[in-house]
Amino acid sequence: MLHSQIENFILKNKTNQGNAQQNLILINSDGNANDNRTSFPDIVTIPLDYRWTVDICSWKLSFS
Repeated sequence: MLHSQIENFILKNKTNQGNAQQNLILINSDGNANDNRTSFPDIVTIPLDYRWTVDICSWKLSFS
């Protein structure tokens, strides 16, 4: 459900207002495919398509 909320937020705010740069910062340990449902790797590609900056922070042993 969190994946969908993030995706909806990105799609509602996908355009830059003026010179403002959009950023997505994810701090998590979930990089699994999520059984063909929306996952964090999917979420990262959406803002990149809209030229956002994406930062990902994770723990070394849990980063998929």
